[in-house]
Amino acid sequence: MCEDNYRQMLEEYRGIVNELFMLILDRNEQKSIEIANLRMKIETRSHDRKVKEI
Repeated sequence: MCEDNYRQMLEEYRGIVNELFMLILDRNEQKSIEIANLRMKIETRSHDRKVKEI
């Protein structure tokens, strides 16, 4: 009985840890996308300035 409760508790904790891990990965992926978008904006503006100078 005690062992079953322990296993159930472990499974619940494992599920919670997996959910947190997925949230962290999703957030990191979202941040990577945001950083890539910002880089593209910067490169575009930089390119636009060079074109205007010429």
